[in-house]
Amino acid sequence: MAFIPVIVCVNIPFYQLLLISDHGKSSTKILSWGALVCILLNVLLIPYFSVLGTALALLVTESMISVLVILKAKKYFFRR
Repeated sequence: MAFIPVIVCVNIPFYQLLLISDHGKSSTKILSWGALVCILLNVLLIPYFSVLGTALALLVTESMISVLVILKAKKYFFRR
């Protein structure tokens, strides 16, 4: 669980960059998908792994959100 705040902090600048440049709709879609994935993973993992299942679901979800937000920001702002 100690890695999750670091993962979340990595995506904050990219998420804010998307928000201030009027790409908030795509960021909202990413966060909505993240919420859905987190709920589904919790439903699947908690019966088998209990608290560790929740931690794993959160780690996977936050990693997915970070990667998608960074890729979306890269698409709009870091073109070559």
